[in-house]
Amino acid sequence: MGACRVLLVTDDRRTISGGLGRASIVTVAEVDSDGIQAWQEHAVPWRERHDAELHGTHHDSILAFVRQENVRAIVADHVGAPMRSQLADLGITVFEHGGIDARAAALAAAGVITGQAAHGDGERRP
Repeated sequence: MGACRVLLVTDDRRTISGGLGRASIVTVAEVDSDGIQAWQEHAVPWRERHDAELHGTHHDSILAFVRQENVRAIVADHVGAPMRSQLADLGITVFEHGGIDARAAALAAAGVITGQAAHGDGERRP
């Protein structure tokens, strides 16, 4: 499989926790057939901005981040229908699964997107 970048909502830094639009921490994992090759956490202001900004402005900032990070899939506890539609227009697949291990979610999402399973246990190798 070629590398696949997956955005994970990981407010607790371990599991898929929280909705995309109200996230405070997201992780971008780069996954290939050998497993997770990169794992980078990002503090994002989306929780604070969710109710303070107009929906279009809020969505635009999330979409800009997703484009900048070249994300192909998102795993979150919840993604609202309008945001799901905008992400689908960009060719980004959304998976809603709360409470599951973030590393396992990254491997599974990348496997669905590429059609090939990633090997490994989710631990990044040097």
